[in-house]
Amino acid sequence: MRLEVATPSLRDLCICAKNIECREAIVKSCRNHLLLMGSRAKFSYDAAMFRRSSELCTQMKEQETAIE
Repeated sequence: MRLEVATPSLRDLCICAKNIECREAIVKSCRNHLLLMGSRAKFSYDAAMFRRSSELCTQMKEQETAIE
């Protein structure tokens, strides 16, 4: 199963993780995956990869809410 994602969506996902380490982890894992998939996969990656990144982002949002 593959999930097509436009570049702005990926950028939005990374931006929503305000914590720098979290954001870097998302960017790095996405970039590594794109390298593995090859240049044809520039605008798509595994649904599982997208889910993991989304979960990271959600966790960061929940932590920020808890701190406030």
